[in-house]
Amino acid sequence: MAAVCHICYRVFNNHWNQRVNENSLQQHMQVHQPRNVSCPMCGDTRFRNYGNATQHLESGFCPNCPGRDNARRAIIDFSMRNPAARQFLNMRPAALTYCGDSDCEEECDEEFPF
Repeated sequence: MAAVCHICYRVFNNHWNQRVNENSLQQHMQVHQPRNVSCPMCGDTRFRNYGNATQHLESGFCPNCPGRDNARRAIIDFSMRNPAARQFLNMRPAALTYCGDSDCEEECDEEFPF
């Protein structure tokens, strides 16, 4: 059975499993959400949710903090100034102790800071 968007009437009938079609419809419904979330750095209001605004900022394409390193610093500074976000910061950044090499099966002595 097909799933149909009640706003634009797009039909999702690409799969024999109804759950897949309903999931496709749920994903599609995001396009109908308002773009009313602003970037905390440049104030551009064109995002549907805070995840999209964060992605814009972290990508390094925000005009007020170009580059990924500047974006990371801006996010940390913003979080330090915002009491609601401060709780999510780890004041002592952990160091990775696993090298991530696919051939390496043991922990390495070498540390890789964030």
